[in-house]
Amino acid sequence: MNFTQLSQKIREKCPEVVKTACKPVQAVEEPSALPTGTKFGGAEPFRSKNFSWPKCLECKKQKTFICQINIEKIPEKIKLHIKRNDGLFQCFFCVECMPFDGCVDDICFVPSCELVPNLQSLVSRSIFHNNLTTKELPEALKSSVLIHNEVFQQWDWEGFEETKIEKWVELKREIPRCEEIMDGGEHIILVQTGVTNDELIDMEDEDVSWGQDGEEDTPFQFPSSGIKLGGYIRWCQGVEYPDCPDCKVKMTITFLQMEEDRIFPFSWGDAGTAHVTLCPECGRPGLGWACC
Repeated sequence: MNFTQLSQKIREKCPEVVKTACKPVQAVEEPSALPTGTKFGGAEPFRSKNFSWPKCLECKKQKTFICQINIEKIPEKIKLHIKRNDGLFQCFFCVECMPFDGCVDDICFVPSCELVPNLQSLVSRSIFHNNLTTKELPEALKSSVLIHNEVFQQWDWEGFEETKIEKWVELKREIPRCEEIMDGGEHIILVQTGVTNDELIDMEDEDVSWGQDGEEDTPFQFPSSGIKLGGYIRWCQGVEYPDCPDCKVKMTITFLQMEEDRIFPFSWGDAGTAHVTLCPECGRPGLGWACC
C-alpha cells in the first residue's frame, strides 16, 4: 500500500478524520499596533489587568514569550475545530529549563472580556514609554507602572525577535502519520478502512512528505512541517499527547505546532517539534515537545 491508496480509502470510508491545517503569513507592512495582534517572539505580549511576567519555578528566571494568537482572526475551520470564536491565546515557556511534557502553566486563553485594557494600565504604559517621571505620582500608580511594564531581561540569544502575523492560509488537508494510526490499535482508520498494521509498517519506509506541495495528485498529506494551526502533529518520538491535569484525559485537540521556522527560528532541541493541544472536555491548553 502507498500513500495515494491510503488517502483514497480514508476519503471513501472515514473522511471525518481529515483535518484542516493553516500556516501563518508574516506581515510585510507594519500592521496596526494593536496589543492583541498575533505575533511570535519579542517582549511585548498583551498585558491584561492582573498581568505579571511569568517566572520558571525551576530556575526562577522569566519565561520567554513564545507567541500570542488572536482567535477572532484565525480561519473559521480552525475556530470550529477548537470550539472557540474569540479571546487571545498566549504561550510563555522557559527555554533554559525546557520542560518537555505536560506544560500547562502560563499557557492559556485570555477571555475576550479581558482584552480591553483599563485606564490605569493605559496610563501606566504611556508613562513608561514616554519616560515620564513617577516621583509625584500616588504610590498605587507607581506600583502599577512597574507591574504593567516589567521588562523581559533575557536578551542574550538571537532568534526571538518579534514577528507579526498578517493572516493564516490553508494548507492541503492532513491525515495522521502511520505511527499515530497504529497507536493504541483501535484507530478509526484501522476499523473503517480495513488497512492493517503490516501495511502501515511498510508505508513507514516511504517519505512522510508524500502529498505535500503538489508532490502527489491527492487532496491530502501527512502532517506538514513548520508552524501551523490545526491539522495533525508531526511527531518526533512517537505519539505523546499530554494529560489534562484537571480532567485526567489526553489533550488530543490539535491547536498549534511549532518547529524551527523563519517566523520563529527556535529549534526545540535538535530539530524538534513542539505542540499545543487542548483538552477535549475543558479546552485547557497544554504544551509538549520532543526532538530527533
